[in-house]
Amino acid sequence: MDPATLTWELNGSAPAAVTLAGASWTVPSVALGSEGTKTLTIRGSDKLGNAIAPVTVVFYYDLARPVLDETAIGISTKVT
Repeated sequence: MDPATLTWELNGSAPAAVTLAGASWTVPSVALGSEGTKTLTIRGSDKLGNAIAPVTVVFYYDLARPVLDETAIGISTKVT
């Protein structure tokens, strides 16, 4: 019997294996590249080969530093 499998793809890249160890899993370092919209797709199957429907997540990778304009919320003047 084959072990369960899990793979991931980023922006249509070739599938890469996720290392499964019991209830834990690991993924090697992933280079996200430049900022922008990214699409992550996960595919998997159980030990009997029954595939799950692919799961896709779209997210925005942002490299900009946050800007803090206020140190308190709900006040009429800024406090620095």
